[in-house]
Order: sequence, then structure tokens, then C-alpha cells
Amino acid sequence: MENNQQKDIMTIDHMTMRFGGLVAVEDFKASIEQGEILGLIGPNGAGKTTIFNVITGVYKPTHGHVYLEDKIIDEYEPHFITHFGIARTFQNIRLFKTMTVIENLQAAMHYELANTKPDKVMNKWKGTKKEATDLWFWKSIFKLGYFKKEREQRERAEFILEKLGMLKHKDEPAGSLPYGEQRKLEIARALATTPKLLLLDEPAAGMNPSESVALMNLVRKIRDEFDVTVFLIEHDMKFVMGLCERIIVLDYGREIAMGKPEEIRSNPKVIEAYLGEEWKDVVVN
Repeated sequence: MENNQQKDIMTIDHMTMRFGGLVAVEDFKASIEQGEILGLIGPNGAGKTTIFNVITGVYKPTHGHVYLEDKIIDEYEPHFITHFGIARTFQNIRLFKTMTVIENLQAAMHYELANTKPDKVMNKWKGTKKEATDLWFWKSIFKLGYFKKEREQRERAEFILEKLGMLKHKDEPAGSLPYGEQRKLEIARALATTPKLLLLDEPAAGMNPSESVALMNLVRKIRDEFDVTVFLIEHDMKFVMGLCERIIVLDYGREIAMGKPEEIRSNPKVIEAYLGEEWKDVVVN
């Protein structure tokens, strides 16, 4: 991995992902700057979601590494990667639809309870592992610290919902929300894990133009107010061009271009592989 003068929150270093004889992503390299909004675009099947799945531990890369700051994370399982500060949403909405809005956020905070497991207790305990396990057992039986933690989590969930304009829905079943609000709830649930890096997989899918504009403004607000870096996949080019500071373009698993929106929409390779001629002179505010 090369040293960067600019501070990068993530570096993907010569990453390849093969499934048998199929090469889904080949020799992919990217550096994500802290605080930026980076877009990843390309035709269906280009390997975009595969890259997200490697970053979040769903797949282990065939070759190369993924670094979060200076730490290699591609050898870890998804729940550990959540601890490191990476959260994501999915193409298809995956809410707990019978649970309330606020319960969906509290469910996302469950990963914090791993800090009370025996192996975690051992980090602060000088006794034997059996003694640490006994301590964890009795803390669980008598719910020591449980109610305080639950109150803190609920307060944080309400804070996130308020910031996203969803506090009025907190006690409603998630499945009863309009489609656009369910999309926002998925983002809110990801934010509940207090990420450094937020991955959004087609967040504007299925939205009408006014909803897409509102989401664009919301993503900027999230980046600024929650101090997170955003890496997103999207097919809505007005959304991508109007929101992202840099864009990476994939085709058949390989990067064919990277640059600012105005550079991407006039790039001949991108026009041929994905955008088409109509985007060449489009100005997006």
C-alpha cells in the first residue's frame, strides 16, 4: 500500500474477486478520502455490489487487501467490521417491518453488547477466563447496567431520528411507512452503529425526482452533521452527478475512469460503456 499525503479513511489495494472461473472484480484500486462523498457507477453486473460485499466482509477477496485507515480488515467477519466503523444499506429494503421505527435502530445497536462477552471482559480482567465468564454470567442474570444502556441507546436513536426528520414515526411499525421513509429508516439504522464510513447501495432506487432531491440533501447533511464519509452506488445519474465529489466507473469488473462529475460525463470510455451521448453536455446543479 502506498503512503498518501492526503488522509484516506479507506484504501482498496489491487483487489480481485473471483467466483470459480468468473472474475467479478479485477485489480480494483481506490482511496476514499475522509469526509468525501464518493460515487461508484457502471452497468448492471459490473461488480459494484461485489466491492461493497468485500468491504463489509461478506466475501473474502481472492487477491489484494482492504484497509480501514491503516488496518487490514478483509480477513474479518461482518460483525467485526461493524465494530471497526463501517455500516451499509442494501439495494433491497431489509427492515424489521413488524418492529417499530425506533426498535429497528435499537436492534442495530445490539452489536455494542459484544463488549460484555467473556473474551471482551478478559481485556480488563486479571483473573482466569472462568472467573471472567462467571462475571459475565451474573451480570447477564441481574441485568447489571442493562437498563442504563437501554436508556442511552433509546436517546441516541431518538437523536438520529430527529436529525433525519423521522422522530414523529418512532413508534410506528417500520412496514407501515411510505417507501421513501423506509429508505431513510435504513440509513438511520446504519447510522445507529456510529460508523466512520457509510456505504449506500442504490439509496435512490424507486424514488421519484422530488424524493431523490430530498435524499441528496439528506446525504449531505448526514456527512456534515454525523462526520461520516459516504461511498455510494447509484444508477440515478442526476443524483450521482449532483451529489458526489468524485466518481469511479466500473465496466466488466475493472475501473475505466475516476474523476470529478464534469470529467466523468465527458469521458469517451464512460459515454460508450454506460452514460450515452446525451450526458456529455448536461449540467447538473
